[in-house]
Amino acid sequence: MSICDRAFQMPILQKDNFKELFDKINANGIFVAAYHAQMLGYAVIYANDLEYYEGFITLIAVRPEYWGQHIGTSILSVCCGIARERKMQRLRLEVRKENERAAVFYRKNGFIYEKQCSEDSIYMIKEL
Repeated sequence: MSICDRAFQMPILQKDNFKELFDKINANGIFVAAYHAQMLGYAVIYANDLEYYEGFITLIAVRPEYWGQHIGTSILSVCCGIARERKMQRLRLEVRKENERAAVFYRKNGFIYEKQCSEDSIYMIKEL
């Protein structure tokens, strides 16, 4: 994961809640990776909400040197497939407002603005 950590403005491995985040991923998350002799990118999706049938992508990253090669699109497509297999009707994610590159990527892949999440982030959602 440290290879792709540069894709985040605040590297995941440097966050104060790193252990808590990975314990949660280990308990309920599904790890999706793009690999070709080395890790190119990854995502973590939760698809276990049987009340509202909404999946959530909690992490998605591609090594910066592989940006623009459709690796993120492939990873996102796999996440959508997993969510559909698990009967999710929507897929949600959080994106930081200053990360316009990510927001454009998500819009190109069918996500739309849903609502404000925090002072510096928004939720985007995609109907499956």
